[in-house]
Amino acid sequence: MKKIYFVVLLTIFFSACSIKLNTSTSSSSGGDGGVFLSSDRGETWQRKVFVRQDQQKIISIGNTNIGYFYFHPSNLDTIFVSTLENGLWKSENNGDTWTATNFNTGYVTSFDIDPKNNDTLYVGFQNTVQKSTDVGKTWSVVYTNQPGNTINQVRVDPFDNRNILAATSGGVLLKSEDQGVTWRILEQFPGKDLRKLIILKNDSRIMFLITQDGILKSTDGGVSWADQMTKALAKVTALPINDFVFTDRNPSIMYVASNIGIARSTDGGTSWQIVPTVIPASTVAIQSVAINSYDEKEIYFTAGSTFYKSQDNGETWQTLKTVPSARLFKALVAHPKKPGTLYLGVLQIKKK
Repeated sequence: MKKIYFVVLLTIFFSACSIKLNTSTSSSSGGDGGVFLSSDRGETWQRKVFVRQDQQKIISIGNTNIGYFYFHPSNLDTIFVSTLENGLWKSENNGDTWTATNFNTGYVTSFDIDPKNNDTLYVGFQNTVQKSTDVGKTWSVVYTNQPGNTINQVRVDPFDNRNILAATSGGVLLKSEDQGVTWRILEQFPGKDLRKLIILKNDSRIMFLITQDGILKSTDGGVSWADQMTKALAKVTALPINDFVFTDRNPSIMYVASNIGIARSTDGGTSWQIVPTVIPASTVAIQSVAINSYDEKEIYFTAGSTFYKSQDNGETWQTLKTVPSARLFKALVAHPKKPGTLYLGVLQIKKK
């Protein structure tokens, strides 16, 4: 499993208390924020936040709020993490050390690497799509959206890297067929916030758009879209969606995390069933869900500050308080090639 995956005006409601996100970076590796890694299916976790030693201080990303993770398409030891306030960071050693990229402030809402030319990168930042052809050393704006709307997602077509798609918070899906030189509106969805765009790696004609109220699917490269998945999810009241995952190996098995719980489809989203968990339905929002890349019966999810896992398709669950953090567990991804290896990103929340 990303992901990772919008202008996060992050509003979270607990009981009737308002919250405040911590927006400062950390000069110490202490505390309980940042990124955590498990190599044993969540049984134990290591905090992975180190940047460098600066005289007597340890510089880290330990006090940042994590937005999403992104694995390099050709070197899976390299992982990128977007923070809500301090830009995009990169690790080339599975998270042991982190370095800042040229986008080191604000929230980089989306990031993608050309799978056929890894020197070429794209980001969604505020209302722009920006491109680099020198592995991120320099950037140029290739598209500017209308003020007030944000580029929530940028995706390179895995089959034809000339095709770049961008989804906006204003309901506009954009396409470039010349690697970002020119753009056209592919489709408009009035009133919808296009929060995430997923393109199937094995068949780029199949795409999914996650909005504030459902999932839209295209089977013709984004020319037309159907809302059958939204209707099917509504039947089991698994809306709104907090996370949506499937594996490249078997994309017909899908999981959705929602405020009511977890829903599973085994037919590519045509029908859905609620997966019983140890949490009563609708009591705590399921923030994120991940699945083993080689065994879809192995499911992980987070709710509040607790990690849960099942290795038997949700028949039984373990509740694990093994992550050394009391913060909100927001971003959870499974390593695509290392079964049982998980990355978790957390958020600081404070009562006013």
